[in-house]
Amino acid sequence: MAKSTKLQIGGWKLVFMLLITWLTPFSGLGNLIFCWHDRHYRRRAIIALAVAVGVGLIPHAVTGGVFGWAASHAFRAAWIGMGVWMTFDAFAVYKLCRGQRSTASGSAAATTTKTKKKKKAKKSAR
Repeated sequence: MAKSTKLQIGGWKLVFMLLITWLTPFSGLGNLIFCWHDRHYRRRAIIALAVAVGVGLIPHAVTGGVFGWAASHAFRAAWIGMGVWMTFDAFAVYKLCRGQRSTASGSAAATTTKTKKKKKAKKSAR
């Protein structure tokens, strides 16, 4: 398995994850594509994708005609549940990445300020 790396999920990637989640029958596909490098989110997306395909395509096609609308709605509810789960996951990844960006930019600014102070201190000491 690949190592976990920092994810870089911005606003547009979040939008595409949500669009793929809600406009296709494959609920975890967007999260799987954009969060491939992180093991935790990859596993969650694979589970959601497998469940969404399982309850959305196979049983729905078979039991919809045999058992009527009640079975169809039960499978639809499971598909919606996977979509909601992947939506929460997408927002969690986005918040995580936004926090990492703000922390990284804050530490970069602090490092720059410290190095400038050290250089000024060395020049004044000479």
